[in-house]
Amino acid sequence: WRLVSQPLLGIVISVALERLGLFCLHGGSVDVNGKAVIVLGDKGAGKSTTVSSLQRAGHRLLTDDLVAMDCGDLTRAPQVQTGFPVVKLWPDSAKALAVDTETGTELIHPSITKIQKQIDPTQMARPTPAGAIFLLSPRQTGETRAERVPETSALEALLYFAFIARFGNTSLGPAHLGQFMKRCCYVVKTTPVYTLHIRRDLDRLSDLVAEIDRQVMELS
Repeated sequence: WRLVSQPLLGIVISVALERLGLFCLHGGSVDVNGKAVIVLGDKGAGKSTTVSSLQRAGHRLLTDDLVAMDCGDLTRAPQVQTGFPVVKLWPDSAKALAVDTETGTELIHPSITKIQKQIDPTQMARPTPAGAIFLLSPRQTGETRAERVPETSALEALLYFAFIARFGNTSLGPAHLGQFMKRCCYVVKTTPVYTLHIRRDLDRLSDLVAEIDRQVMELS
């Protein structure tokens, strides 16, 4: 069932959500003071570690791995929907975050050491308006800092991290492609996008949380 669950809860459900009119990104999201912070990045950049760090700091999880945004009401910011109550972490990240791996935890696949940790559904956030998008840019040195991305570059990034763009042709047709582009542009217009320069150091996760908190507070 693990072989089936990965694509089923990823690309398959993203196609279904796209057909229902949602815009899907490959990333995670957390409710930070009433605003949905969306975290995007390449494989191994630290998306789930960032999401879990924010959760450990007292913010509520919205979703990990698949971010579904409702862009149907053009009078308000896109609404990030609540996802599955689970986060996926590598063992070193789980250890750094002091995650209890004795209960509610299993390997995502018998041949992979990455775990998925069940989250209490009652502790999950409700659908939340998008507040900011952070593109993770890990490096070996330097301080953690966020840098606002121009809209043209933000659009390019969102197209790159869109679930459909990253996981192949879904054959939804040209009409859907037009709607997909409109939703993507709407997200860029309504939600600031930042490059978040982070240091590859699990002992500095508090710096990452503090910088995200600071940026969200400034938006208020």
